[in-house]
Amino acid sequence: MRKTLPERYYLDHFYEFLQFFEGANRPLVDTKTAAFIEAFHALDKDDQCLIVRAANRKYPVVVSKTFDYAEINEPLERLTRLREAGWFTSISQGDSYSLGQAMTKSDLLMLLKDNGCQA
Repeated sequence: MRKTLPERYYLDHFYEFLQFFEGANRPLVDTKTAAFIEAFHALDKDDQCLIVRAANRKYPVVVSKTFDYAEINEPLERLTRLREAGWFTSISQGDSYSLGQAMTKSDLLMLLKDNGCQA
């Protein structure tokens, strides 16, 4: 029988991870990382959940249509706002290898077809 996890268990685990750098290990944190932690804590819970969900993905490219989580209010709208705020970048700033990893076979075939290639 599968154990039922709390709704935002992944956010709780991320908080635990951040606490490692906020306590006795604070001197190990550089300015950029400290600013990230502070900015992350300033976000509302739904934004935090979306960022942690993205960070836990297998690939660095996030396919927005797959960001549909019941516990996150308006995930696609949030993703857009977070991208505008600099938490995510556009695909044009990614590399082709990462893009290829995130795409399905049908996505790749459609891309090839749209660009005049036959599979």
